[in-house]
Amino acid sequence: MRKLLTACTALFFLVCAGSGQADVWTAVDDRVLRSDLELLSDVGVLRGPLASWPVNWAQVRGGLDQADVNTLPAYARDALLRVRRVMPARRGQGRSWGAEIDVAATNRPTLVRSYGAQARGDYDTQARFIGRFGGTTLSLGLGLQDEPFGRNVTFDNSYLAQEIGNWIGYVGTVERWWSPGWNNALIFSTSARPQPSIGLKRNSPNPFASKWLSWLGPWSIDMFLSLQDDSGGRFDNDLIGGFRVDINPLPGFTFSIKRAIQLCGQGRPCGFSTWIDSIFPFNNADNTGTLDEPGNQMAGFDIRYGNTIGNIAYSFYGEWVGEDETDFFISKYATLWGLRLSGPWGESGARWQTVAEFSDTQANRAFLKENFPNLIYSNFIYRDGWVYRGPMRPAVS
Repeated sequence: MRKLLTACTALFFLVCAGSGQADVWTAVDDRVLRSDLELLSDVGVLRGPLASWPVNWAQVRGGLDQADVNTLPAYARDALLRVRRVMPARRGQGRSWGAEIDVAATNRPTLVRSYGAQARGDYDTQARFIGRFGGTTLSLGLGLQDEPFGRNVTFDNSYLAQEIGNWIGYVGTVERWWSPGWNNALIFSTSARPQPSIGLKRNSPNPFASKWLSWLGPWSIDMFLSLQDDSGGRFDNDLIGGFRVDINPLPGFTFSIKRAIQLCGQGRPCGFSTWIDSIFPFNNADNTGTLDEPGNQMAGFDIRYGNTIGNIAYSFYGEWVGEDETDFFISKYATLWGLRLSGPWGESGARWQTVAEFSDTQANRAFLKENFPNLIYSNFIYRDGWVYRGPMRPAVS
């Protein structure tokens, strides 16, 4: 009994060491941390874009280092102190490491996940070790999931990241939530398990020094290319790439553009001309309606604005994503709208929060009220990739 108690106590402290003390960016399933960061952005403490996740700790540190706790209301002060407790040390200040074990179970698995750590199956477990050595971060994750379609051993959240100047290069299975939404994200979310990828992103969103570009304010960029190695679809080992740019031209206001491309795969062309036609689709080269198309694309933008009215912090946001493009303009798109409110609960630092959100993934055309069902996440060439074992269109013969 004593040995069991000792082992459980050691495990407790091992888990409480927390990977947050070593990660180079925030977790994508921590609702409390995200809520705290959005509140600090709305009250003016945290500067920079805040419309996609994960957020680099370098950006968070840049705002919190200059914050004066004594000028904040109690509920914002407590949020700041919570974030400071989990914020890792600066780059180059020694080594840090941590470990965690996550166990989740449910009798009603959900296919589409909101922002958070819901189980993907009857049970969803993961153990993770993470170490940070100067500008190098290594994360090793091993999980077991009992999904509706089978039991899987996973290596989610395993990655190697290297900080080079103001950039982070990384390779591994990194989770993403590319949306200001809380209940939905129209392109990349945690509903799908992370895929093996290689990527590059800006570390701290410092503004341009040039007077011609400084009006853009703090800005960030994230780009990656991933391998869909276990899709089981029509074309195995296809590639999915993503590109996102966020700017913060006004305090509290973030504007973002994003693009996602699916191409290549066994049995599909993947040469230089395919990439050129996909990235630069002049003369609608990527929208021919035939098997000669280089791939499947979606693109869009989102906005977020946060501020305060009295002691109430608020933010409203919107997202637009189109599957079809005509002459460089989105012609059919899905939409998402949301409003978040937060305020104090008493004088001790507690607070309340509520989120109202609406999304419509049935494609429609602006102002014409035309609907195009089974379009946004379907494609006549790639029958999977944006959907998970969902309806598939017949292939073009």
